[in-house]
Amino acid sequence: MSALVPPSSSPIQIIYQKGIQYGDYLGMASTALIIYDYLISMSDEVSFFWVGPVSLSKVLYLIIYVHSGDLQWAGTKYHHVRHRILLYYLMTPDVLYGAIPLAFVAEILLIVMCQAVISLRVWYLFKNDRVTRNLAAIAYIGCTAGNAVILALLSPGIMYEAAGLTIKDQVMAPSKMYRLFFPSLVLHAVMLILTLWKMKTIAVLDSSSIKRIVQEHNPANAIYLSRYYMDTVITCRTMINFRSLADTLDIDPSWLLNYTELSRVRWHQERRGELVVEATPI
Repeated sequence: MSALVPPSSSPIQIIYQKGIQYGDYLGMASTALIIYDYLISMSDEVSFFWVGPVSLSKVLYLIIYVHSGDLQWAGTKYHHVRHRILLYYLMTPDVLYGAIPLAFVAEILLIVMCQAVISLRVWYLFKNDRVTRNLAAIAYIGCTAGNAVILALLSPGIMYEAAGLTIKDQVMAPSKMYRLFFPSLVLHAVMLILTLWKMKTIAVLDSSSIKRIVQEHNPANAIYLSRYYMDTVITCRTMINFRSLADTLDIDPSWLLNYTELSRVRWHQERRGELVVEATPI
């Protein structure tokens, strides 16, 4: 059995190891947050989701709650150094190679279930509008099909980039992994538009409260907007005046921001964009 390879001490490896350590801290903090959420919401969860008749919303909630917690726990345990050493001795390369696509599939299933909850919310909002309900259902089915197609197209690349990995290696996301979020982006946009449309129809029925909220927030909005525009104008004016400032100081505009640092050494300009620094013996 081969021994673990000691980590390199190069600056890049040191930064890389620090990034892994910070990722471990973030994962453990997220796990603690999930456990805290379990504890403070357990009574409401029991009364709303464990008691009474079974419904689709209850099933989706429990699956997502448990599944997300398992993924967070597994991710934290995998990245922790001691458990990585344990997995190094227990998992063979074939098992590791086969576990990578399963991890992606598990993430996609979680995304699909979360999208189902969002679509179900819109479904409940439009009880008497069959057209809108059908639109929400079609959008969800299309998003799910799009996720499946994109995952199938990305699978060869995932397996190619995973070839030759060992448990000591960090599994990076494939270069085209961002495409998986395109269907979700479309679905969220559709559901958000439908939700805002429903809120608009409700607000029309009770517009007096909306007007009161707008009137109370107008002074604060005026202050925030004036400060935002003032910062924008000041920044833009500073950037525009760089060239005139450089002409005033009689220096090259490309070296304007480094003038303070360059004033500490002896230098003269050769060709455009080049500086020659005179070295003095110590």
